[in-house]
Amino acid sequence: MNLHTRQRGTSHDLLVFRHGLNGKGYKTWGRFPEYMFDDYSFDVAIFDYISLVRRLKGGGASLDFCVRRLADCIRELDARYESIYLVGHSLGGLLAEAAAKDYFQRKAMESHSPIAALSGIVLMASPRAGSA
Repeated sequence: MNLHTRQRGTSHDLLVFRHGLNGKGYKTWGRFPEYMFDDYSFDVAIFDYISLVRRLKGGGASLDFCVRRLADCIRELDARYESIYLVGHSLGGLLAEAAAKDYFQRKAMESHSPIAALSGIVLMASPRAGSA
């Protein structure tokens, strides 16, 4: 995960962008993360994973591993941010949902505090009912 933070001051909010099937971290999102960083003062993270064509060419981790890795990243960052929002496109949204579930389940087992930094998920064209 590539984390972009401010040099001066701190942001209390983080947006984590996750691309979809056959996407790439920065390529999928274009300048949108940059606008959120500059214009709205969010810290921004781009979570890239190997999918489809890149996966066929050179292998890559399983999707379950990618889900656990994102959940681990959220856990590492939840003490630093008041709010963390996951933004996922297509398959990336489904993986973000699964990572949020993993994050909350492990957080509930490890602590008695119901407070969590993960505040929301934005899904863009995610096939929650499956795809043809």
